[in-house]
Amino acid sequence: PWINLQSNPEIYLRIMDDKVDALSTEINVQIVNGSKYECIFSEKIFLEKEHDGIWYSLAEIYNSLESAFIINPGTSFTWSVPLCEKDTMHSDFIIEKAGESVDEISLLPGHYRMVVVLYRNGIELPIGEEMIVEKYENP
Repeated sequence: PWINLQSNPEIYLRIMDDKVDALSTEINVQIVNGSKYECIFSEKIFLEKEHDGIWYSLAEIYNSLESAFIINPGTSFTWSVPLCEKDTMHSDFIIEKAGESVDEISLLPGHYRMVVVLYRNGIELPIGEEMIVEKYENP
């Protein structure tokens, strides 16, 4: 788990979905760079779950094409993080849990955190956002 998350108000991660539940197949996030420096985003994200006040690594989701994007100063980048490899829209993504490739991540209700690692001048800049995953309620 990431213990040294940045608390820079100019560079942060935002969960865009109003609700995330146990049936969610993706989570929409926005990376905001309000600083005056460019950052590099390598399409790698970590999903952690909190239990008794301690964060535990649940999964790593990344693009198999090893692509990266520059997030210019004063801009943002929106990304749909896949939780299921069966989604053909995200066919280039790999989901790993405990070092093993898996087809999907099942989210049980609870307290989670998404962590994105940005790079600025070759230095890691991990940012994260917490979220509550709710029990699915049939409408």
